Amino acid sequence: MIDGGIEGDRLLSRVPQLAEQRGPDGLLNIDAIAEAYWTLHHQQRSAWTQELDLRPWAETY
Repeated sequence: MIDGGIEGDRLLSRVPQLAEQRGPDGLLNIDAIAEAYWTLHHQQRSAWTQELDLRPWAETY
């Protein structure tokens, strides 16, 4: 599950000031998302997960 804004052309072209408003680590980095899913794809069978939640580090709960 991707729960946050993705720091990419589509979002930033529509809301160019968003990255500055959210501050450091306020949006999800595209490469970090890809790395998380690659790790999930190569997970060990002895420690299996079927769901992964990705959120910006700076997000408050």
